[in-house]
Amino acid sequence: AQPTPTDGVSVGQGELQREAEVRVLFKTTLERKSALMAAIAQCHPYEVPDIHAETLADVHPPYADWVAASVNRSKPEAGRRGRSKMAGAK
Repeated sequence: AQPTPTDGVSVGQGELQREAEVRVLFKTTLERKSALMAAIAQCHPYEVPDIHAETLADVHPPYADWVAASVNRSKPEAGRRGRSKMAGAK
């Protein structure tokens, strides 16, 4: 998951409202998309949360394989993609 702080702007009770929010990007497979969306909706504090899916057309095959393997494992270490190539760069 990749959380990003953002400002939410909406119209509620007839007036413009601004509120600090956090946008979270989750990666999953098409097979698990519905279950993920339902889980987010169930625990989200908003009555009508902004939950949507974006299907990616072109994905680097090793990354797609990593996502599929990650969502099909139950161990926490499944989220590790390995050391960043930039970690040792100077």
